[in-house]
Amino acid sequence: KFLQMYQKSAAGSIQLRRNRFPIKPKLHMVHHCVQRLLSEARRSQWVVNPIAESVQMQEDYIGRPSRLSRRVNPRAIHERTLSRSL
Repeated sequence: KFLQMYQKSAAGSIQLRRNRFPIKPKLHMVHHCVQRLLSEARRSQWVVNPIAESVQMQEDYIGRPSRLSRRVNPRAIHERTLSRSL
């Protein structure tokens, strides 16, 4: 319901040539999550938690080896980075 009303407000502000109610990518993602949850709820008693497919872990995994690699000898960067991250 919130997303529907927000979309109507955004459309109305465009018609009035006002810069209000921006539709940002995060709001678009929320819409997809809600649609998927509703679809799964219609088919099953259980639904997959949207955070299960989140990239938070992957984003952290990119930064951590990067920091580690800056702290080792450049000649042994691959081996030392892997040994320190495992």
